Formats: sequence, C-alpha cells, structure tokens
Amino acid sequence: MTKIGAISEALNSTSISDITVDELPTKLRYQYSPLLTGTSIRLLQTHGKDKSGILQCSLKIVDLNDEPKYHALSYTWGNPHANGTHFQEYYKAVAPEYVAETTILILCDGKAIRVQQNLYDALTLIPQDLSARRANQETFPRLMEDSNPSRVVVDTDSPDSWIWIDAICIDQNNIPERGAQVSIMDLIYQKASYTIIWLGREDIYTATAAQTVSKLASANPDDIANSDILPYLPQPSEVYERANVPFIAVDEWKALAAIFQRQWFKRLWIVQETILSKQLLVYCGPHEFYWNDLAIIAQALCARYEALGYPTCATFILPEDAAVGIEFNLVKLLQWREASATHSSTLSSLESLLYDTWTFSATDPRDKIYGLYGLLALYQPHTRSTWIPDYSKSISQCFAETIKRIIQETGDLRILSTIHDATVRRLPSLPTWVPDLSVPYVNMMASIYSAAGSTPLSILPSPPPSSLSPTWSRLYLSAAKLDTITTVSKSRAKHLNAMMELDPSWFELTLLLSAPYPATNEPRTTVLWRTLIANLDAHETHPAPVSFAILFRELVCAMICRRAVEEADSARAGQGGAPSLAAAIASVRAMWEDDHLRDMSAEDIYTSFKTEEHVLRGPHQQGLVYTLFKLHVLSLTEPNSSTPSLHQIAQFTAKPTYRMWDQLGRLQMPPDPGFVHSFQRKYGRRRLFVTRKGYLGLGPASVRVGDEVWVLGGAGAAFVLRGVGEGDGGVGDEKGKGNVAVRSVVGEAYVHGIMGGEAVEKGEVVFGDLELV
Repeated sequence: MTKIGAISEALNSTSISDITVDELPTKLRYQYSPLLTGTSIRLLQTHGKDKSGILQCSLKIVDLNDEPKYHALSYTWGNPHANGTHFQEYYKAVAPEYVAETTILILCDGKAIRVQQNLYDALTLIPQDLSARRANQETFPRLMEDSNPSRVVVDTDSPDSWIWIDAICIDQNNIPERGAQVSIMDLIYQKASYTIIWLGREDIYTATAAQTVSKLASANPDDIANSDILPYLPQPSEVYERANVPFIAVDEWKALAAIFQRQWFKRLWIVQETILSKQLLVYCGPHEFYWNDLAIIAQALCARYEALGYPTCATFILPEDAAVGIEFNLVKLLQWREASATHSSTLSSLESLLYDTWTFSATDPRDKIYGLYGLLALYQPHTRSTWIPDYSKSISQCFAETIKRIIQETGDLRILSTIHDATVRRLPSLPTWVPDLSVPYVNMMASIYSAAGSTPLSILPSPPPSSLSPTWSRLYLSAAKLDTITTVSKSRAKHLNAMMELDPSWFELTLLLSAPYPATNEPRTTVLWRTLIANLDAHETHPAPVSFAILFRELVCAMICRRAVEEADSARAGQGGAPSLAAAIASVRAMWEDDHLRDMSAEDIYTSFKTEEHVLRGPHQQGLVYTLFKLHVLSLTEPNSSTPSLHQIAQFTAKPTYRMWDQLGRLQMPPDPGFVHSFQRKYGRRRLFVTRKGYLGLGPASVRVGDEVWVLGGAGAAFVLRGVGEGDGGVGDEKGKGNVAVRSVVGEAYVHGIMGGEAVEKGEVVFGDLELV
C-alpha cells in the first residue's frame, strides 16, 4: 500500500477535521529533514486535491545562494477578518474556525501535516499562474473567475510553482531552526520573485470594497485630501462633485473600512515583508486589489483627516485599540517601502524601529522584536550576526534584554517613557521598568524634557551581591527622589471620549497649591492648564503658547455645559429634579450672599480653601453646583484666572465661541488643532497629583497617594515610583539590601517647575543607587 493510501485508509472512517497528526502512527506524520546550511530554506509546491478531497503538496530544500525561483506568502495565522465596532459580530462568529486547535490535514510528500484555516484558504483559493499578472497587472481583471490551483497547469521552473510559507517551510517545533530561519527572513523575501498578500477569504463587504477602491483610485489623491469630504460619513453627492471625486455612499465607505480593518494590516511581520518584497499582489478571496491603489487611497484619507484637524474617524475603532486611523499602518508601509527603494529609510536602529512599529502586533509577543531583526540586518549588514532570535527565552527576558540593549546603545533612559500604565499592560509578568510591547499603542508624554538636568545616565555595573533575581530582570542606576505624592485626582472612565468629561478634582487640586506657584511664580490656574498638556504645543516644543489659556477656559465652559445636560438627563431618568445651568449659577451666587462668605477678603478665601478639610473633595461635592463653587473661589483669588468665572460661563452659555457639539452629539474641543493635539495626547487617561512640597504633576492612571516622584540620570521625564515589599527584594519604602533603594515603576510624569532640571540645580535632590524591579 502507498503512503497516501495508508493515510487515506486511516482517515476512511473518521472525518478529516477530527484527526490530529499525533493520532496517526509516527511513520505517517511528516518528518522535516534538517537544513544543512545557514542559507537553506524549504519551498512548497501544491498539486491539488486527491479524490478524497485532501490537498497534496511537496517540499524541497534549496539554498538561497543558488537563486531558486519562488514566491512568498504574507498572511496572518489566525482570524483574518475585519474587527471593529461594525464588524466585531462577524469576527467573533467565525473565530472558532481560526483558533490554533482547529486545523486541516494536508499531505506533504505523502505524509500528514496540519495547517490552520486561513493558510488552507490561501493554498486553495489563490491562483498559481500569476506571472502574466505580475508582468502587466493593468490588463487583467481584479476578480478571478477560476482560482482553483488543481485546475492550473504550471511551469515547474517558474516562480509561480514554488512558494515559501513560514508555517510549513519552517519546522515550528524545532526552536533552533525557527530562530535561524527568522534571522534570514529578510533574505527570503528579498530573493522571492514576488510576494502574495493574503487578506483572507471574502465576506459580505469584499466585492463592494473592490468597487470602492476602483472608484477612489480613479480620482486625484490631492482632490480627496483638499475636498470637503468627510470620509466614512454620509454626505450629499454635491460634495463629491465639487471635489471631482466619484460619489461614495456610506455602505461603500463601510466596505472599504472592512478591508483596512483586516488583521493583516496589524501584523508586525508585514513591515519586513512589504519593505523587502520586489512586487506585491493582494488578494481577499477571489478579489485582487492593487497595492498602490490601496496605499495611495489610504494616504489621501490620512491627509484629509490632517486637514480636518483630527487624526482619524473613530467610528470603527474599538475602545481598547490604538486611537490611530484605520489607514495609518498602510500609510506607514507605503512610506517605508518608498524610502527603502531610495535607500533613505530612517529604520536604522532598534529604538527607532520599535517606536515606528508600535501600532503593529504579533501573535508571539517576542516577534515584536524578532520581526525587526531582518530590517536591522538590512540597514546594518555588518551587525547581522548579532541579530539572532532566540525563542528559548521567555517573553519577559526577551523584552528586558532588548530595552537594556537600547539603553546601552542610546546612552539614555528615554525609552522608559514608553512604559504603559498598569491598567493597560497585557503582560503582568514583565518587570515594571520594561515597556509592554504587546500593547499596540504608546503615548509618551514628557521624554523631550531633562528633569534630571545634565546628570548623565549611570547604570551600575552589577547588582548587589545579595540579589537573588536574574540580572536581566532588574535595572540598576543612579537616581534621586524628589517628593512624595499626597493627593491625586479622581480615576476616570475608560472610553474614547473620557477626556472630554469635566473633572472637578482639577480645581480641587489647584486650590491646594500655593499662590503664586513657588517653582515658577505663576498663577495656580496657569499651572493647571500647562500641567494638563505637559506644557507642550502640537510640535512638542515648550513652553506652550499663552493663547492656550483662553482655549482652556473655553473648554472648561463647554464641559460645564455638558455636565449640566448630563445631570438634567440623569434627573429626568430618575424622575427627580436638577437645576439648570442658570439656576446652578444663581445658587452659587446666593451662597456668597451669606454673611460669613460675603465679607471675606481674597486672602481669607485663598487661605480658607487651601486645606484638604475645606477643599470640597467629598463624594457628595462633585456635582455641578459644587464645581461652579470651586471655580468661583478660583476666580475670586486668581487675577486673570485661566479658569472661567461665573460671569464668563453665563456668557459662553448664551453665546458659545465655537460649535460645541458634532453631528453625532459629542462634545468638541475648541477648533485649534494645536491645542486639541496637545490636550488629547498628554492628558489622555492620566491623572493629576500634588506632592508634599506643593508640586503639581501629571502622571499615570494608576498613581496613588504615597507614590514617589524621582528623577533618573539620562531620562527626560520624571517618574512615579512605588516602594516594594520585602518579598520583592526591598524593604517597604526605604532601602533594599546593599543600601540600594528598591522600587517598581508606575510610569513617567510631568511635574511643573522641575522638568528642566531646576530641582537638581537648586540642590533639592541627592542622587543615589536605585534598583528597579
């Protein structure tokens, strides 16, 4: 009996989908032959399905130095479909088909291999006779009427016949081989005649998306960018006619979004694959998309959003995803591919690669690093031997050693500003000083500063002799404690528009500050708005312009209006009563007619409300009336206050200075792109805090009373650190063994008045040894 016959007999009484390779006799499972040289790879050839419906294929070993003819596949291992607010239901519905345990059996040289669903779809749905299409794509239709490879006669010497696919051509159970093959993946894609991008099988949006891409591709990209078109939103056809752009209906925009939201565009590996490939062919089911069409359309849409003053349409973005445009990754790929072609790429260091590819993800978190090695080898060929993936290392060790390497290469600690708050970290086992690269977004706040002044990076050469933890898991450096945090603002909800909620604790913490602010001699309300945006403008330069003060006052007025609407709606839902904004203002004015308050001087008011006891921080003191009361106190004690007075709020309510609500009923910020960018990027989900010495700062969402503010030599930002228990190698908030302070990292911080090294220059801090865990 032949090998194929033996397997067919083994499968005779059982469904193919129910048979695992492990259940077959060892002699029927595919056994990989060893790769004999450092440039050897395997190539796959498919032969169609046999009578029982099993896909037949074969593998051969070649050496890249022999210039073999082949093409490569770029795809995602798991669920390839669109995921987002409009697509999540279908994405979840088909998810069981794509889990790692759900695989399909194929025969390779007569022996069994199992592959995941998306790869099987690629093997059976992508046409193999692509040479002519590559020669002249414009002469061929985008829809393949017949894409069954079993019915195609292929020249066995053409690159169409053999394909390189990581999941099959690499022995995934051989860890050393896996690392060695990843280290030459740049060569594999460079030497391939072309690369097929497989977005997955089609869904209900794909055909419409193909038509939409054709329509938009026929327009001038500049006409799209400079038009009045609002991408993905309903608009009359006249808007498109004026722009000389074909009309795109809402359903067509949605279909296009379903393509951009395909999981392929989020993979880290595609950075290397698209930059290094000679030619790219894109398929989604039977539909062919031209790479240049997709990329140029994405670029035009991003340019349109830039002109509108905001980065993206949030319609399709899930709350837990990065708040970047759904076209963003594709635009970056286009830019990198063009730069690579002209040898002008800036992707030349590990640090810059990490920053630029942070929005991409990887199934194995270690590939967020290993997936960059090929590009490093490309731009630093003399260092190729140092970029060797090692999958025997844990994720934590891989990440920690990478961050240490970046610190050593750059000579500073600015990479620590990318540390995520504990509330969003996905890998809790990481040392707290190691950024979680598996989170697909990063929001550095104050790395451009020099909080430690001219104090250089000082990494201790070795850990204390008594340290029992692995060296890679700890960072030893020179640092200085600035102060201890005594008060924090309230925690805020985690949703996309949370930053537009009025936070009464802003004003409570501002009332606790000394007037004028000792570190800078500024009014307290000036310190408030400058701290909320880390005192940076849209171009990351400081100080932020004085004009931002007026915009901040207008924003607070708009937030007050929103709070009044919310309280009224809540009261109606509970069938209770809530004062209107006008009535609330009148109520606060009436309070100040009280004999005790009416006769107080500005100095008396300032002194009375500068204590925790009288600052009105209780849970029942967070409503509209109390918030207006706090603002009134600030206006009475602050000349030229940056927060609004009751009179200014009333004026704004009667005649707003800008359109507060968008067409979806969401509160908008003042129409100044610079202020919007600064506020959204810096404040985000962060929280204000006040220190014992009276500093106001902006720190991570999980900051709490008792945390400490430190400055680290060679770092830009200040940092919030936390004492660790004896079980973690430290002794409470004091010194660890060997007289080294032991702390965990909460995150970076902006502290107003010390970010230029002022506290260091004044001698307020003393540097010593610090161990981060």
